[in-house]
Amino acid sequence: PFAINIFLMTMMLRSDGFLLERLHADGAAEAGIYAAGFRLLDAFNMVGFLMAGFLLPFISRHWPDMKRFSPVLLACRHLLMLGSIFVAAFSLAAPKYIPSLLYNRDDPHTVEIIKIILLALPALSLIHIYGTTLTATRNIKTFLFISLFFSVITILMNLIFIPTYGAMACAIIAVTTQSMYAMTLVYFAREKTGIDPGLTFIPFYLSAGILCFIIISITVHYNGPILLSAFLAV
Repeated sequence: PFAINIFLMTMMLRSDGFLLERLHADGAAEAGIYAAGFRLLDAFNMVGFLMAGFLLPFISRHWPDMKRFSPVLLACRHLLMLGSIFVAAFSLAAPKYIPSLLYNRDDPHTVEIIKIILLALPALSLIHIYGTTLTATRNIKTFLFISLFFSVITILMNLIFIPTYGAMACAIIAVTTQSMYAMTLVYFAREKTGIDPGLTFIPFYLSAGILCFIIISITVHYNGPILLSAFLAV
C-alpha cells in the first residue's frame, strides 16, 4: 500500500510535465519553462520529505498517545508552514528576482509560471504532515483512496486544459489540486485520529505571510537589497 500511494502521488506531481510536452503545440518550450518552476518547488519540498521521514516512525511508536506526539506534530507543521509561506510570499512580492538570479531570464511568461507554481508549497507541507499522520496511525487505506481520487482529477484536468493553455494550466491545476488534496487530508486525519488540526493558527500563518509580502514588496519598489529584506522578514 505504501508503494502504491507513492506511485499515485508521483503521478499527481509528475504527470503534468510529461503531458505538457506531448499535448501542447509548443510542448518542448512550454515543458522547459514549467520545469524551471517545478524544480524549484521540488527543491523546497525536500524539507517536507525529510520531516515526513522523521514523523512516520515517531508517530507510529507513540500512537495512540496523542499527548506525546501532538505537540511535536504541531511544531513540525509550524516549521514547514512558516517556511513555505515565506517562499510563497517572496515569489509573489519579487517574482522577477528568482528567474533572473537562477536562469538569467525574466520574460513575463517564465516569471508568471514560477510565481504561481511556488504557491503550491504550503499545500505540499500540509500533505507531508497529515499524509504521514494517516499512514503512521494505520489509516493508509483512506490515504490511498484520497490520493487515487486527486490523481485522476489532476490527470483529467491536465488533459483538458494543457492543449490550450500550456504551462499556465499545469501551474494553476497543480496549486488548485494540491490545495484541495491537503485540505482533504487534514479533514480525514482529524476524523480518523481525533487529532486537533489547529485551525486557530490560520490567522497567524496569514499574518506572517502578509508581513513578509509587505516587507519584500516595499524593498522591491524602492530597489533595495532584496535578500536582506527577506532575511529581516523571516
